[in-house]
Amino acid sequence: MIKIALAYDFEELSNKLIKHCIRFATALNAQVCLIHIAVPDPHLLSYQIGREKSVKDREAELRAENRILHRIADQFKDQGIVCEVLMEEGSTIEGLREQVQKIKADYLLIGHHREKGFFRNFLGNSARKLIDRLDIPIIVVPLKD
Repeated sequence: MIKIALAYDFEELSNKLIKHCIRFATALNAQVCLIHIAVPDPHLLSYQIGREKSVKDREAELRAENRILHRIADQFKDQGIVCEVLMEEGSTIEGLREQVQKIKADYLLIGHHREKGFFRNFLGNSARKLIDRLDIPIIVVPLKD
């Protein structure tokens, strides 16, 4: 069966990405793997007073994100699409590459948020890094109002 990896980043317009993925998965009779790579909290990378509270806050944040991801997976399941959730903390590009290879995805679906200046160059570089590191088709969905 065909497997689609869907990179999800909790951005405001990501619902559009979900709708496109549902249509794509339905057309291909594919499974979906919803992947979120949580960027590590830089405040937790060094020792600081009150760190215990920060760690607990971060754990609560990650649990909340995981619940949201499972609610999104339910949207796929309501459409008859098999959907699993993978969430890890780490480098976005490398984490996504590792997960896509681990699940043996046939396609990667990502959203592109149109930004200006520095962010536009960064996103362009990120997309190029993914293209260079993966041997599967990457489908980019422009996300705008």
